[in-house]
Amino acid sequence: MAIIGTLPNTISNGQAVDATPVMADFNYIVNQVNANAAPLGTLTAPTGTRMLFQQATAPLGWTTDASITDHTLQLATSGLVFSIGNGYSSMFSAQWATDGHALTTAELAVHNHDVIDPTHSHSSPPHQHGSASGFNFYTATPTGGATTNFAGGANNINLENLTSPIGVTVSAGPTNISIQNNGSGNAHSHTKTFNSNFAQALVAVKA
Repeated sequence: MAIIGTLPNTISNGQAVDATPVMADFNYIVNQVNANAAPLGTLTAPTGTRMLFQQATAPLGWTTDASITDHTLQLATSGLVFSIGNGYSSMFSAQWATDGHALTTAELAVHNHDVIDPTHSHSSPPHQHGSASGFNFYTATPTGGATTNFAGGANNINLENLTSPIGVTVSAGPTNISIQNNGSGNAHSHTKTFNSNFAQALVAVKA
């Protein structure tokens, strides 16, 4: 947009005129500049323009929007101004707890349980077994028929046939052992504190 616009008088090169049209053009320029130009050191924009300023106060011609304080900045495709949730300082400067969560089996670290139950062996010392004492002998015929009785007579014939020494060993194999567990499986939470650095800014509106 032009600040000065079209002068009221057009003076051609070499044209002889008095001071009246010249002063009229000059005064017109002065009035246009005063009406449309901004003083040096000021920021101009259409009325109602909103801008973010990272400084202590709004510039000349701008008014701080005091309704927006303790907010974070969200960039969006639409120019919405809204407030929702907690203030920035209360969320990032104070402690707050996360939602509770109970660990599942799938979330546990990979681990194992080593239980060694060795084979148990119990042995008795070697010992022998013999036949009983008596008066008679009984033998079998070679064909497997009836036995023949050989009487012992007046004297006892005591024979004791001893077997070879035998050792008895009892073995017990590994046993399945159940490992007792402990714990509640209840949900737990963690307390967080975000003491992050930040730069303060203000939103101002062009008057």
